Amino acid sequence: MFRSLILLLSFVTCGCVGQSVTLVGRSTGLTSRSTFPVEQASNDVKFAFGKNVFVGRWSYFHGVSVIDDKGASVLDTKKSDKKVDRKDDRKDTVALSTPNGGIGSFFGSSRDGSILHCTFTYNEGRLKGLGMCEDTGGEMYDLSIN
Repeated sequence: MFRSLILLLSFVTCGCVGQSVTLVGRSTGLTSRSTFPVEQASNDVKFAFGKNVFVGRWSYFHGVSVIDDKGASVLDTKKSDKKVDRKDDRKDTVALSTPNGGIGSFFGSSRDGSILHCTFTYNEGRLKGLGMCEDTGGEMYDLSIN
């Protein structure tokens, strides 16, 4: 019994069961909430705003994010304890260190052809994250993970 309780508590505290992801429209106030394990990629995440349901891919990357003129990349700090050495001559390189978390995105579409794209940062220790989304109609949404 005691071991079962510890196992159950470890699932709840590690976020393996899932966190609540909430999107709130900045001008419309429309709200959508979905619960799933945010640290795992999934192809069937749904956000519904009335009859408009966006279904798509949720992605999460643990580690250090690098953004430069060539695009964005993620250096996974969980898979290696080696020091990252970025010797290059690019002047516009920004490294975002996220040692206790990472970054992610959601890209979904609805039946009417609308697209919803989100980006977020996530803290694995606190099991919380923040981000923003935009749909093809130009509506901006605040994203929160709790």
